[in-house]
Amino acid sequence: RPPSVKFRQLPVFFMPPLADIFRARVVGAGAKTVVLGHGLGTDQSCWSQQVAALEHAGYRVVTFDFAVATAHTADVFVNGRYRSLEDFAGDLVALLQALDIHNATYVGHSMGGKVAMAVALVHPGFVERLIVVDTAPRSYLGDGFNSEVLEMLRAIRPETLENRMELDGLMRPYIEDPVMRGFMLKSLLPREGGGYRWRFAADVILEGAADIADWPEVLPRGSGDDNSLRYAGPVLVILGELS
Repeated sequence: RPPSVKFRQLPVFFMPPLADIFRARVVGAGAKTVVLGHGLGTDQSCWSQQVAALEHAGYRVVTFDFAVATAHTADVFVNGRYRSLEDFAGDLVALLQALDIHNATYVGHSMGGKVAMAVALVHPGFVERLIVVDTAPRSYLGDGFNSEVLEMLRAIRPETLENRMELDGLMRPYIEDPVMRGFMLKSLLPREGGGYRWRFAADVILEGAADIADWPEVLPRGSGDDNSLRYAGPVLVILGELS
């Protein structure tokens, strides 16, 4: 494999335990491990039903929050660090190493799936099986990449809101889909001192959205790419459109 492909790792001089940084949660005691990676704009709570089902089926299940997922994870890092998918992949590798997890089944939705594909290509020993939900190893820059949501995040200041329904009205010029507006309303949390705040790290997402939507140049973009990096393990791709 090309030696130039090396994910940036967290600096060690300030690092608390990685499981605490990423709010990692491990349930079940099965011999097989499933790691669940969430998408952009949400956190590990989106997997609650799947965690219960997998634990009941006898798996060891690992969930965590990416750096943009919550105010907790955003506060740990300098915002400007997360300007590339490689940075998130480096975090995931470090977390799996800290938890001594190898040969796991990784299920990744949206951004979580792209991060998993990057890790599987560069560090295949961590990923025995890969399940990718509603994403692909390519750039989404030409697709608008949630342009209406990003425009709304730039325009609306949640700290000035008096109630959640006020946000629903303010979102309507930007987001027509009531399901998407409902998702955004669930991401609104009361703010100490009045007003509200986003559950996720909105400033980080706005700063790095273009880079997160892209696919790292050092990684292959499809079967026709002559890059020698390949993942030989089994892959299940679940197609989607509106998730």
